[in-house]
Amino acid sequence: MPLRKTSTPVSEEKRRAKIMEWHIIKWLILGLAIQTFCLIVRAAYRTVELWSGWSSPVTSTQAYFNVFDGLMMIISVYTMNLIHPGFFLTEVTGVVDWPQNSFASLSRTTDCNARAY
Repeated sequence: MPLRKTSTPVSEEKRRAKIMEWHIIKWLILGLAIQTFCLIVRAAYRTVELWSGWSSPVTSTQAYFNVFDGLMMIISVYTMNLIHPGFFLTEVTGVVDWPQNSFASLSRTTDCNARAY
């Protein structure tokens, strides 16, 4: 008696779609890892910076601030812009299907004779 049922063969199209999904997930995880690393480095710097008060050498050195605070935020923001989830979480065709009247509710008029959307 087999432990599991025999699987049906998967079509080439489904196999390629799964591979494409895996590549998308890898990019998203990479972006998240870079952003998390940068924010942890920044938080550690901020903790060390204020550990001994406002007069510590770490607090008064501008180069430390530029690298461990500014550069970490720049890397994190650019990573979010380059590896944005919105680019990867669309349909496989790459076309986002917006409803025809998606912005109609935003442009309502107060005119009594205006057409209701």
